[in-house]
Amino acid sequence: MAQWACAWLIGCSLTLSWFIAPAAAQEGSDPQRPEALNIEIVLDVSGSMVQVIETGETRMEAAKRVLRSVVESIPEQEGVNVGFRIFGQEGDNTEAGREVSCNSSQLLVEIDGVRKGELLDAIDETQPVGWTPIALALESSAEDFPADAGNATNAVVLVTDGTETCGGDPCAVASDLHQQEDLELVTHVVSFALTPEDQERLSCIAENGGGLLLGAGDDDELREALFSVLEELGRGPVAGPTIGLTGIPGTEEAASRAFVADEEGEGTLFMSFAVVRFEDEETAQAATRAIRARVIEQFRRRSDVSGLKSVDAGSWGDETLALAGPIEPTDPDDPEVLAIALLVVRDGLYVHGMLGVAASGDPLPDVSAVAEQVVGREPGESSVATNDEGLLTGGLWDMLPRPADLPTDFVLDEEFVPQL
Repeated sequence: MAQWACAWLIGCSLTLSWFIAPAAAQEGSDPQRPEALNIEIVLDVSGSMVQVIETGETRMEAAKRVLRSVVESIPEQEGVNVGFRIFGQEGDNTEAGREVSCNSSQLLVEIDGVRKGELLDAIDETQPVGWTPIALALESSAEDFPADAGNATNAVVLVTDGTETCGGDPCAVASDLHQQEDLELVTHVVSFALTPEDQERLSCIAENGGGLLLGAGDDDELREALFSVLEELGRGPVAGPTIGLTGIPGTEEAASRAFVADEEGEGTLFMSFAVVRFEDEETAQAATRAIRARVIEQFRRRSDVSGLKSVDAGSWGDETLALAGPIEPTDPDDPEVLAIALLVVRDGLYVHGMLGVAASGDPLPDVSAVAEQVVGREPGESSVATNDEGLLTGGLWDMLPRPADLPTDFVLDEEFVPQL
């Protein structure tokens, strides 16, 4: 079992070093990268958004709160342009108000730079009103994108808590816009608080539009889904040609270390740890959620780990986010199921990533036990060097766990030992 676990880990590069790639990996330009990224957030303001969710907020209040945090995290980079459109904002959600509402969609912020003040004001002023003319909103959004975009990525992020209620065909519209040569609009759909049946009805919009369909049952999942779309577009808080935190302005340095079980057997077989320092807490806070969203999206693409869910793992530092789930077998000759657990912990300027994989049982207790020891450690004052155990020491490396911090029978994983 340990051999199959390690093969799976190496095969998908599942050591936390993938989110702390050296800064050099981010430098230079990618000849395949578009010159510009044009995004339009298209928000459903139909009357159903007044429904109350578990937080005690209405769907609209939760969506606005999440959208504000997402907008604040979008990097203000040259070539990144973000607009904001709403639909269903006129009339009301009665039969009498249907005709007016079904013909209503409005561009509130043009796709021109990242004008956070205007975006935040527009989000704050939005109120739930009428019906759900999704097809109209998509058709209207096509006119919002720059005519001279050139080598650009053009994308709509549709956030809705319902399906089309005005007789339009949003699936056909998404297909037409995606195939339009001078636009090639990609439509991503974030379905908020919908039933599986309603999500299935929306799936053709994302499929025909070349985008993602991401379900969001609550406000945390809505935030994750929106960050995932930004990451898919390549210009989110974790940007760049590699999955690296060095894509976030304000990253100062990072370190990572991994361990494997010394003997084959049951229980936790692999653990990986990373720590990144940022220049300010605001950037560190944005990075924490961006990492978690990126991990969810990367795993969502793999059928063997698509069941990753948020879990309660206790609390360390200023913020703790935890994910856990099964790794389904892909080898018919080895039907056993592995389990995976991931912690992302922010402690002031530092963001810790901790991952465990187990052949049986739950790796989360082992990962959490190590988190309790390492979160709060200070960086070493000495320069970076290699000690007798083969471990890098000094600076951030002193904040990472050592073999003595782990459960028994763990050794340094030679596959992931960094070199000076």
